[in-house]
Amino acid sequence: MGHISLVRAETKVKPVLSVEEMASVLSQFDRKSFNGARDYCMLLLCYDSMIRINELLSIKISDVDLQAKLVKVFGKVERTTCSVL
Repeated sequence: MGHISLVRAETKVKPVLSVEEMASVLSQFDRKSFNGARDYCMLLLCYDSMIRINELLSIKISDVDLQAKLVKVFGKVERTTCSVL
């Protein structure tokens, strides 16, 4: 039998927002309201730490250490990381 080579699927690069585009998105939140401040923080945490939405939604209050300015993030396949606030 001859050697069979694997054909790799083409990797598509996901689009990334520029700094100006992200600033524009973040400026849309009313940070004086609870919901606006919450949503602003959630989006900023995702953007800065590159965590997945599922990882963000699984964060509990006990995972946040405000004194150390860290958030414990539990990801796929038992992966745990800490993100700086």
